[in-house]
Amino acid sequence: MKILHIATGFKLSFPGGITNYVRSLAAVQAACGDEVHVLARPDDSATYPSGVTLKAYVPSCVAPFSLENVTRDPSTSQIVKLLQEERYDMAHFHMALDLPLHFLRDFADFRIPYTVTLNDYYFVCPRIFMVDAAANVCREIDLDKCKSCIGRLDQIQLVRRAAKKLGVPLPRIASTAAEERLTVMRGFLRNASLLLAASTRTAEIYSNAVPDAHFEIEQIGNESANMPPAMKTKSDRIRFTALGTLSKSKGAGVLEEILKRAHRTDAEFHFYGRAHEGYGRRLRRLGLIDHGAYVPEDLPAIMAKTDVGVVIPIWEDNGPQVAMEFVNNRIPVLGTRRGGIPDIVAENAGFLFEPDSGAELEQAVDWIEHIKLTELSAISSRMRPLVTPQQHALRVSELYRQALRCA
Repeated sequence: MKILHIATGFKLSFPGGITNYVRSLAAVQAACGDEVHVLARPDDSATYPSGVTLKAYVPSCVAPFSLENVTRDPSTSQIVKLLQEERYDMAHFHMALDLPLHFLRDFADFRIPYTVTLNDYYFVCPRIFMVDAAANVCREIDLDKCKSCIGRLDQIQLVRRAAKKLGVPLPRIASTAAEERLTVMRGFLRNASLLLAASTRTAEIYSNAVPDAHFEIEQIGNESANMPPAMKTKSDRIRFTALGTLSKSKGAGVLEEILKRAHRTDAEFHFYGRAHEGYGRRLRRLGLIDHGAYVPEDLPAIMAKTDVGVVIPIWEDNGPQVAMEFVNNRIPVLGTRRGGIPDIVAENAGFLFEPDSGAELEQAVDWIEHIKLTELSAISSRMRPLVTPQQHALRVSELYRQALRCA
């Protein structure tokens, strides 16, 4: 099969969740004998997979992360030529940050079956993560709210950046831009042969916007499923570990409440990653041990020093790979019941709670206060690895074939 993966907006070598996933999927497909091309930003790195051909694309009008609706960009003629020359069996969209609306609206006219992996909420939310201008989480598509959230001033990149730098909120001047964009995206998703949702919740949110599309829920593979669990270093303390970014949407406020309420003396709370400084200072004062940035090579050592993984976003995180890392290392998880976390963390593999519920937050704190190392060890012994990238890629290829038979 000849496959084009579309992951515009970044270099393929960029160490982000989506690009990591695209590299992994493309590598397995190439190893299985498929001819695999990836459309992404130009990249002089040698880290992209062997057997995978990079097709570079640079837009002239579309700026990634801009909230402006760009209808047309003449640069897409490069992609049109590529599609006409290569005659792909399947196009697989992962990101479309560099693509104008007309290209997505008219893609079905190329008569190439296409799959869209719903890695985030870009196709229904211009802000990508369904977090509004005031950093509040949206849990469904509300067009009346979208009109103010993506206001007229928000669409002017220079104005938006200046306001952010000065810490000044922009006046909410309503606009129809988000509604116009969603109309295009609905058509694009509806015409796809297949929509791959990383979790049940992701499919639910998207299906509310596009109820007549073809959805399949497929948990993505993570390389940690191929590795033996990290050997634990001994400690008489319970070590809680959070990874990634500490921000409001990632649950920094929830962690702050937990640290204020949990008082057991034999517990440590660790963080590896980047903290938004306001939260960082406050959480360090409450006892958080902040180790700063880490690289993927550090993960085995971090996992070896972790008894409970902490994954507590308040946004509907589609398929958090850090939760997969913890589960694949047989580390019980303290997590919020948001996005893909309930699909990744079984109810008996830690403790899940609803972050907006005061009662459930208290239950989470009570679990932290009373859980024993022997109980965590028993939970760990029951945990099993999740899907490997190889298993996931084989399943995706089978779904391609099913979609092509139905085309």
